Amino acid sequence: MKILLIKITIACLFFVPALDLLTKVFVNSDLSYRFLCGGLLLFCLEQCKMAIIDLRDYFVVKTNIKHHNISFYLTILCSTIALELIGFYYMYFYINIGAIITLISQLWFNSLAKIKINIFREQITIIPWGIEKRIGELIGAILGITLIILWSLNIYPLTMGFLMLTMMIAFLTIKYGLPIVMKNS
Repeated sequence: MKILLIKITIACLFFVPALDLLTKVFVNSDLSYRFLCGGLLLFCLEQCKMAIIDLRDYFVVKTNIKHHNISFYLTILCSTIALELIGFYYMYFYINIGAIITLISQLWFNSLAKIKINIFREQITIIPWGIEKRIGELIGAILGITLIILWSLNIYPLTMGFLMLTMMIAFLTIKYGLPIVMKNS
């Protein structure tokens, strides 16, 4: 019951900024802004999904395994989700600053989270997962921040917005599409 309540709460918290970004994708006349909002919308939906999965995994582990890093992991996870939400809600006022806050939350999490929780067929594994194993996520966050800054400075804004959208589509395709293709072949 606790996990269901967490899922609903997180989904509701991310729903409002996701709906706002979706509206901006279709309403705004500036194509670079629409591209940027499209990329940020995909990012918002992915972060919502990951917040739900990570919190669920934490509560499953907490009830089944004693691990010395699990309380620190919860602190990092909750502060990351809070930063993400602050960033996504701040996008109402200044999309660039809100996006940077949200991407900084990714730097925060991937720099400080020391474990990775895997739950597969009711088998729980806690893997040491330091910064060296999160280098891809860190590079992605830095690249996203760079694109947002360049877009904000009006340096090739159409290209920067398009690259942000393309980066999110590529990430989601690799993360979700590739395993499906590999499984079916």
